[in-house]
Amino acid sequence: MKIASLEQLTNTPSWFSRKTPVICTQVIDETPDVKTFQFQALDHQQFHFKPGQFIGMQIEINGELHNRSYTIASTPSRPHSLELTIKKEDGGKVSPWLHQNIVKGSQIEIRGPAGRFNCFDTSHDKVLLISAGSGITPMMSMARFFTDTDSNKDVQFINWVKSVDDIIFRRELALMEHKNPQFKLEVFLYSSRTQPELVG
Repeated sequence: MKIASLEQLTNTPSWFSRKTPVICTQVIDETPDVKTFQFQALDHQQFHFKPGQFIGMQIEINGELHNRSYTIASTPSRPHSLELTIKKEDGGKVSPWLHQNIVKGSQIEIRGPAGRFNCFDTSHDKVLLISAGSGITPMMSMARFFTDTDSNKDVQFINWVKSVDDIIFRRELALMEHKNPQFKLEVFLYSSRTQPELVG
């Protein structure tokens, strides 16, 4: 897997295409109701974006068009693929359809990137990332970027989940903490009936 340097990212134009046809190259089961879909551009375009940004997609289901936005979970330091980590929402229309229908080889069209929430427009030696449930995706994009390009940054990552089985990216986060002494991870289990419990 090719990893772009910070200098290369700084000198590379942003990915600004309004519509980009992509093909699914891998589907990863993260938790019982969360999947990661990995895509590559059909025209071999590289994905240059700011960690924290999102894409849009329009999906036709039973003749009805639905527009949805999903935060990018991957990092621009690995620009040849783009990952969307999506939770299947009970009662939802698009996320259950994606979980059931998007497989390796599936083709869709995405729009983006967009969003002002990112870690490129500000720079600090110390970073606090806070997430809960599937809201981890923009923080994971940032954490992956810091891991790939800036090992000297002091990163504190706090993640809230309902249960141990609901920890998205559990192994990768543990590996980040193991490899980088400046990356500190805390995972809390939260229930409305009990006080938060620290599990890692």
